[in-house]
Amino acid sequence: MTKDRKYYLDNIKTILILGLFVAHTCEIYHLKEGFYVEGDDTFVPTLVYNSLRSWYMSVLFFVAGLTTMYSLKKRTIKEYYIERCKRLLVPFCVGLFFWVPIQSYYTLRNHYDFAGNALDVYKHFFTTYTDGLYGYDGGFTPSHLWFLIYLMGIALISYPVIRYKKNYSSEDGLKVNVNWKNFAIFTLIIYVVAYGTSDESIGKFIAFFAVGILLYDDSKLYEFTMKNWKILCVVGLVTNICMAYMLIPMHDMNVWSVDYAWRRLVWAISCTTAVFGTIGFGQRFLNKSNALMKYLSSRSFAIYFIHMTVVISVGYYVLEYLNCGVGGQIGIIIGVSVVITFALVEIVKRIPWLNGMLGMKR
Repeated sequence: MTKDRKYYLDNIKTILILGLFVAHTCEIYHLKEGFYVEGDDTFVPTLVYNSLRSWYMSVLFFVAGLTTMYSLKKRTIKEYYIERCKRLLVPFCVGLFFWVPIQSYYTLRNHYDFAGNALDVYKHFFTTYTDGLYGYDGGFTPSHLWFLIYLMGIALISYPVIRYKKNYSSEDGLKVNVNWKNFAIFTLIIYVVAYGTSDESIGKFIAFFAVGILLYDDSKLYEFTMKNWKILCVVGLVTNICMAYMLIPMHDMNVWSVDYAWRRLVWAISCTTAVFGTIGFGQRFLNKSNALMKYLSSRSFAIYFIHMTVVISVGYYVLEYLNCGVGGQIGIIIGVSVVITFALVEIVKRIPWLNGMLGMKR
């Protein structure tokens, strides 16, 4: 690693991926959202999950945009896209055909007392599309691997921006004055492109990825986030707490109503302040490395790839056999899932041919 490596970007990504164990476990108990396996509808886990929805994945896309240009310092654009295919497209296909379908078994058992065999599961998975692409009925879904195919698609869409930035730095190319006025304009852009019912808006993710590419070497960005990280984090925290409550009734609102529209504006504010606040917080406190963070960072992709199916599988058995209250169940699901996921990561890490299939570096 070079001495000017921005460790905080690696650390932010790693911490957020680890946080998905909490987010997806809480989703099992959500009051309004469906899920692959479902426990009792519970208020506090719903608030925890809702408080992450507006900004969590947006940070990962923003970081991906920032780190794209660091990757291109040692690769041609062609080499970059070949690497993206190996790291994203291949694992997506492998996961879609061999890993995600395992979730279907537990979904069918949890929702329908399914008693079929593996062949029945695969047949149902690849022929049932009644629940959109979420697969909460045991049907076809990319599940959490949507992030990989989104990132691959967005990287392709962003080719003109990548090519432009490859040729021009912030000093001799597009100049952006990162200040509160432009931050507010960007928030309004996010409001418009992300408007709707989903928190997985491809328009929003494209915007964050592209801005990350354009501003990766712009000192004004880092000055702004470093100087204002407290304000951004406080506003982000407060608005996301508000959104945790507001999202519950929003499920039953008309998307084109005034009540829904102003709540969605709060959603946009909670998103941009939390994303930029996270970057500022990372610069302030996470721009360092140690053996533990290096270990976790080197395995973060594999953790992301493996964790969801493990959480769902463990969640099914905990719901089925342990009557210890929601708090106890959540603690057990998270703890056991972390142990199993890390064990599987270490096994995969030691099997060379699996490294490539899961997009891992040897």
